Order: sequence, then structure tokens, then C-alpha cells
Amino acid sequence: MVGYRVHGERAEVAITPTRFLAVLPDVSVRAEPSATLLNTAGGRGSVGVSVVLRNHRPEAAAGSVRYELPRGWRSDPAEHAFHLDARGTVTTVHFDLQPPKDAPCGDYRIAVAASGEGWRSNRSVRTIEYDHIGRTYVVAPSEVRVVAFPWAVDPVRVGYVASGFDSVPEFLEQMGFNVTLLGHEDLLLGDLAAFDTIVLGVYAYRSRPDLVAANQRLLRYVEDGGHLVVQLHRPGDNWDPDTVPPYRLVIGQPSFNWRITDESAPVTVLQPNHRLFNAPNRISESDWGGWRKDRGLYFPMEWATEYQPLLSMSDPGWEPMQGGMLLARYGKGTYLYTSLILYYQLEQYVPGAFRLMANMVSYPAGDR
Repeated sequence: MVGYRVHGERAEVAITPTRFLAVLPDVSVRAEPSATLLNTAGGRGSVGVSVVLRNHRPEAAAGSVRYELPRGWRSDPAEHAFHLDARGTVTTVHFDLQPPKDAPCGDYRIAVAASGEGWRSNRSVRTIEYDHIGRTYVVAPSEVRVVAFPWAVDPVRVGYVASGFDSVPEFLEQMGFNVTLLGHEDLLLGDLAAFDTIVLGVYAYRSRPDLVAANQRLLRYVEDGGHLVVQLHRPGDNWDPDTVPPYRLVIGQPSFNWRITDESAPVTVLQPNHRLFNAPNRISESDWGGWRKDRGLYFPMEWATEYQPLLSMSDPGWEPMQGGMLLARYGKGTYLYTSLILYYQLEQYVPGAFRLMANMVSYPAGDR
């Protein structure tokens, strides 16, 4: 509101600012990555993290930055000195966070803060700018989330067909898998036998025409001894139930009848001695805890007898569904279809989802 006087009379005019007004810290601090894993199996190791500092003051800023560690943790170095010249100057510093050897499993939130003469900041600043909304800012506490739990992976070579709908490859790499993203030429002309396991991203047949064209090559890869993991698809994702999978597999319709929306729905492992639930990680009831949003979506409603259902689950008051994980032998190899929304659980850093995904990807040739 702008006020003024004319001949002794006061008038006020409401004016909409052309730019968003924000109160920003002197120096913003952003932890990178914002979340990461710590394997508590066979020693604790260390966690490599960084801090990105940006000067929001008109003059230079200098100080030091450090992580505020849980009891018993160490940081190398303990702190970093920095100097930022004019407004907008950015620098990045690196730390190695070292937990104690007996650090318990858990979800650690480790704050980071910078300080200088007369100021202290533990806030990150994210700038959002579009033509239709202008510029705005999101100011939030700065921390790194370290999720600590035990897991193991087998030394398999993994090819991943990315769909653009998930970030699974980066999580597989965090767990220790050697992952190669498969492009157009890889699918149509490459040596698929170079990979022990190939994983198809969520809805991959929808977004990858080259995958549709290479489907018969993938089935031959399985027939020759490969292991193919197919994550959930919808009926409209170029999914032909008679030609895409090795044996008939029909995704349920209407879709709202073929999902498990209760993230805590009880899960029954139909074959608890199966290798998929025992190696390299022994899957227990606790691995089904802490899931978010849903158990699974787009469950199959019909499948050929060659598929072996491995899980059963249901929403309260509904009949159990057994299409959450289907495994079939095809020639010398194996075809594994899952409707579990593992991709989302990985994004939420749910430990049991990582352990289960590790087993699915590691499924060894000797047990196929």
C-alpha cells in the first residue's frame, strides 16, 4: 500500500510488487547430497558429502562451515574456512563424515551451519523462477539425511533401460552395483549378454519405442541365460500381454481394483525359502515396515502357469492379490515382473525396499 497527500487529503493506492520480497540469510548453505546411504554390514565406512555456499550479501562474506555431528561421529576436516566475494558468489567444500564402528542403524539428520563475524546461517535457499510467476525462494533448514542399515549386493553387471519415470539407477549405484544405462543402439545392436541382469524402468515400454522394437532381443537374452527384471507397467504402456512378456501376463483393469493402497498392508511371502528372499539379504517382516504411499500398483489380473507367484497381500476388506512379484523360467534364464512401487520406496529411503531390490537384481545365475 502506497500513501500520499494532495492538498492536505490523504490517499492510498494498493500496488502489487513486480518482484517477490524475501528475507534471505547472509550466506546460504546446501548439503549435497541431501540424502545418502550408510551400510552397517561389515564395518561402517564413511560418508562423502559436500556443502554449497552462496553469498546473498552485497559485500564479501568470510567464515567457516561445519556439520553438527551426532555423538561419536567425526568429520574430516572438522570445518572448512571460506571466502565469498560479491553477492551471488558460490563455492563448494567437501567433508568425509565418519560414524563410530558401533553406530546403530537409524535415520540420521545431520545439520550443517556456516558462521562469520556477526552472522550465522543453517539455511538453504532454492530459487524458483518462471515467466508466469516471477521469482520466488524456498528457504529451509540445511541437513544431510544418512539412512544406516545393513545390505549386501552380488557383483553382477547391470544394464538399465531408463524410462524417465524413476531414479532407480542412481540408487542401485549407491548400493554398490555397476550400472550401465542402455541407449537406443545398445538395445537394438549391442551385446546384451554382457549383462548378468537387465532392469526395465517404470512404464519403460511407454516411453522407449526402441525398447518395444528390441523386445524380441530381450526375450532371447533371457532365453540364453539372462535375468530380466520388469518394473510395473499399465495396460496402455504398449503392453501386449501375449507378446511383450515371455508368457501371457495381463495387467488388471480397471486399475483402481488392482492396487494395494495401504502401505502397511500385511505381506505374506508365499515361498520364504526362495533365494529371492534369502540372498544376498535375508528378507524379514521388518523389511516390509516403513513403506510409504502404496505397496504396489497395476497388479496383474491373469498370468500363465509358467509364472510363480511369490507374494500375497491385500488392502483391508479386499481379497489377497498374488501378482506383486511373478517369476518365470524362460529357456536358460529368468523373467521377474513386479508391481511393487519399489522406485518410490527408494526415493523415500526405505531400507527394506533397498534390500529387496538388491536381491531382485542380484538373483544369481546358478539359481535360475
